Amino acid sequence: MLQGDFDWVWIFYKNRHNIFGSEHPETYFQFNLANFWFYNKAFDKALDTLSSLNFEELHYKISAKLLEIKILWNWNRIFCLQN
Repeated sequence: MLQGDFDWVWIFYKNRHNIFGSEHPETYFQFNLANFWFYNKAFDKALDTLSSLNFEELHYKISAKLLEIKILWNWNRIFCLQN
């Protein structure tokens, strides 16, 4: 996603989101989807997707909080630039 090939990533996510090996593959798919929306600058969709997730694993809890901070920081930055 960092290279901007969002079409390929979107097709990959949609076709293969069930291959993630875990107890909760849909939760991890949603987390990756939130990242996808973030890198597409669709901050509202990213935050909506992220807000419905609840991770038991500490690594994902921290990653989700960091993503939330990045979303809110970018949203605020855009808002400040517009005013």
